[in-house]
Amino acid sequence: MIQDIAPHTYHNEYKPSAPDKNSFILAYEKGSILLPHQEREADIYFPRFQDLEEKVSDLYSKYIYLFSIDDQRFYLIPELDTTLLPDYEFQDIRNLRTARPQHLAFAGVTGHQLFQWYSKRRFCGCCGKPMLHSQKERMMECPSCGNQEYPVLCPAVIVGITNGDKIILSKYEGRRFKRYALIAGFAEIGETIEETVHREVMEEVGLKVKNLRYYKSQPWSFSGTLLFGFFCDVNGDDTLSKTTTSVNLSSCLAYENKKTLLIDCDPQGNSTSGLGIEKDDYELSIYDCFVDSSKTKDAVIKTKYNNLYIIPSSSDLSAAEIELAYEDKREFFLKNAIDMIKENFDYIIIDSPPALGMITINIMTASDSVLIPIQCEYYALEGLSQLITTIKTIKKKLNPQIEIEGVLGTMYDGRTNLSIQVLDEVKKYFPDKVYKTIIPRNVRLSESPSFGEPIINYDRTSKGADAYMALAKEVIRNNK
Repeated sequence: MIQDIAPHTYHNEYKPSAPDKNSFILAYEKGSILLPHQEREADIYFPRFQDLEEKVSDLYSKYIYLFSIDDQRFYLIPELDTTLLPDYEFQDIRNLRTARPQHLAFAGVTGHQLFQWYSKRRFCGCCGKPMLHSQKERMMECPSCGNQEYPVLCPAVIVGITNGDKIILSKYEGRRFKRYALIAGFAEIGETIEETVHREVMEEVGLKVKNLRYYKSQPWSFSGTLLFGFFCDVNGDDTLSKTTTSVNLSSCLAYENKKTLLIDCDPQGNSTSGLGIEKDDYELSIYDCFVDSSKTKDAVIKTKYNNLYIIPSSSDLSAAEIELAYEDKREFFLKNAIDMIKENFDYIIIDSPPALGMITINIMTASDSVLIPIQCEYYALEGLSQLITTIKTIKKKLNPQIEIEGVLGTMYDGRTNLSIQVLDEVKKYFPDKVYKTIIPRNVRLSESPSFGEPIINYDRTSKGADAYMALAKEVIRNNK
């Protein structure tokens, strides 16, 4: 971890003292830090006050003390003219993730967090007057109204979700750095840090978790965050049945010569990646269709599979929940978009988010029917009553045409009493709506998303492919 700088010792206590010629200067601008011109693999270092002694007359009178590591002190110099240091250049602050020596990398990252805080506290948020540095503590104070502001940390979680000997990793989309990472997210007002874990995991990958185990914390100054690390276990199965069904049903309908459009309305974009499509390769996404329905036709992408098209997801879609809340007729934005293109397709399949929010309401308002995949697991019927209530509300107030298309049993294992019992309960709940087709547990079906291929293309001979082909044919028969 970046804060593990032993045998060096970080001194965060605010005991400002004047710099000497060997004290370090930290300089930043727009997410960059001033580092020497050198090979990336070389050890980093920072300019010292002695480098500017003959160039800046008031060098030792205008500074902001930050902290110390061992007996080395670190400072900011307001409005420093960095052209006076020709041997240095601004480099991306993220380079410090792997820079050496680690104690200086840690200093650079931590200094950046304080730099950002000071930069955003130049003026009072209450009266607008200039703020002054306190000489007694790390604090900014308004001499006009007395407002006092201290550095604030944003609590967040980072979660290792385990399932047996496997751990879930996500891949960044819509960012410069496309790396695999653990699930993480910020705490919301009014929730415990444990509640944050449950909510973030559900929002990002649609899974329930159990057996939360606190690991350790980490200051993450790149984002002004204090990360709380947890391990936990998947509660139930780790397969996202709704996305699996969206991708494979769409593909099999297309295979049956039905012109099919898949709309990925899940911000995670798993349906998009499940068809081997990189979201960043395309200018428009479903988010743009929400914002401006006239762009819908241009947002449709033809996939490499015959008769199959997609409107990809985008990380921007997460913001749509908030943006829609303030709009008139906010429930009809997606319907307006789909109305622009629906006559061009035999079937339109929409992959919804895992939570019942404004985007999901838009989906139901725009849809003729809802297909409900239910995993044949212990918690299968949890939340089903809420979904049915939501559908009834949508039918009554927003979309009188919406119906339940059918209920699909997934992750079925006929060798277990649990799968049989769950499916029997589902049939009692929906006596006329359960599909004859049942989707079995299938290794090849679980593997196909990681290769960016629907099961019909990944392994046509697998039981998973046979099942989804049977489902597609059943859907076609039911809609004649």
